[in-house]
Amino acid sequence: MRMKITGNQKVEVEISEAQRHLIALDYISEIFDWDTDYFIEDGWVIKREIAHTSHSFELKSKVREANKKDQCLYEIFKVLKRQSF
Repeated sequence: MRMKITGNQKVEVEISEAQRHLIALDYISEIFDWDTDYFIEDGWVIKREIAHTSHSFELKSKVREANKKDQCLYEIFKVLKRQSF
């Protein structure tokens, strides 16, 4: 997400709580290399992907072994996702 605001005027923008959470998710994803489809399972960071053929099904692929930073990010994402919807 990119925002570029140029001007000499005061601008007020209203953003709902859900939008604030989604903006935070986008920002954290970008800064900490954490995909919004990641989750942690059995000590691994896993990426959830949906495959589409004649039917849809879920694929899980290991990204890396989870460390403390991954655990923290996962907990933050769970809270923000739950509060955005």
